[in-house]
Amino acid sequence: MSKPLDFPNFLAINGKRAISKEAAFIISHILQDNAARSTAFGPSSALVVKGKKGVSVKTGTTNDLRDNWTIGYTPNFLVAAWVGNNDNSPMSGLASGITGAAPIWNKVMAHILRDQPDLLSRIPEGVVGKSECIIKDPAAQPATDPAAQPNCSSQFEYFIKGTEGIGAGSVGREQVPVNRDTDVFLPEEGNPAVEMREHTVVWDGLSKYCLDCNHDGEPRTTVVVPPNGITVPTRAVQRQN
Repeated sequence: MSKPLDFPNFLAINGKRAISKEAAFIISHILQDNAARSTAFGPSSALVVKGKKGVSVKTGTTNDLRDNWTIGYTPNFLVAAWVGNNDNSPMSGLASGITGAAPIWNKVMAHILRDQPDLLSRIPEGVVGKSECIIKDPAAQPATDPAAQPNCSSQFEYFIKGTEGIGAGSVGREQVPVNRDTDVFLPEEGNPAVEMREHTVVWDGLSKYCLDCNHDGEPRTTVVVPPNGITVPTRAVQRQN
């Protein structure tokens, strides 16, 4: 592509829409967040196209390292790269999605975008942006202004209209259904193996999640509840009074 495209291109694609424009925008925005993935991949991984903030990208790797892929896109271009062996044998020297397909993807995408402007996705009418608290005192009431909320670290995020403000978050102790033998979270009404036990539960305004229950396929999470009431994941269970 030699001619710069100064605006997002729109293609007429017939068929049923899989997800809403609002959900697609928010997912794309999440996949552009290099800071969020830096803990796992580092700040300068092959998922970063230098000088281009409007690139959404996702990797995928099979558990046995038989293959992996990287797919990334802008409002005008999409590049997908896949690597693997023809005989389906595990690949050697492959640790994650950024050491297999990602370097190939990066070179192709960087070449395509070399002379293109850094276009961001257009914000749908049904999306709003605002600053929200990341961590809150669970005993406090949500504040409309993050600066007025004690113990609040604010961050700008996009929301589908009507959902902003309800994800302020609270953490508390309550009775939850678990397997009496394994302590695995088991919300199955009528199951004779279910027993109600007190656990730490986080509520984001839409759903609840048991922080210190056992969950199938996940490492056990434990928490510390400091005197100020903020709950922080940790490796040891303590409660400070």
